[in-house]
Amino acid sequence: MCRIYFCIYNSYRFPNHELRTTHYVMPHVVPLTSHAQVQTYLTKKWFYAEYAMFSLDPEVNWYTIHLSGYSGDAGDSLSNTTLEPLWNQNGRNFTTPDADNDQKSDGNCALMFSGMWWFNNCWWSCLTCPFRTKFFSWWTLDDYGLQKNGRLLAARMMISTN
Repeated sequence: MCRIYFCIYNSYRFPNHELRTTHYVMPHVVPLTSHAQVQTYLTKKWFYAEYAMFSLDPEVNWYTIHLSGYSGDAGDSLSNTTLEPLWNQNGRNFTTPDADNDQKSDGNCALMFSGMWWFNNCWWSCLTCPFRTKFFSWWTLDDYGLQKNGRLLAARMMISTN
């Protein structure tokens, strides 16, 4: 087993294109909803971001993430189209230290931030980056004046069928 924030790509391979969780197994083609909860570092208050549609492409497409239908009070740090295009993580490939699938031309974001994620030109959010670092973040919390640099104390990401 690998540490959650620094795993090799093969640790994330899903046999038969199935998404495995602790409770059930589902094919990628099932419509899903994603719900992220983030806890601010200083105030310890919880905020949420929910995406009405969530899907991952199969391994041959590097588990590209697709999100739409944001709602919540944490801000949209994954698919926000008002950001500079290099920060939008929607439609990006999953990157790990040994599988550089991000858009950064001069390095591997997973190596730079010690966390695997759907990086574009590195990060605007990273819920798998090391705990208690500035990289473990949800940056739109800063935009809303809720937490400087979006720094997190805790995070949860939940996926359910529609």
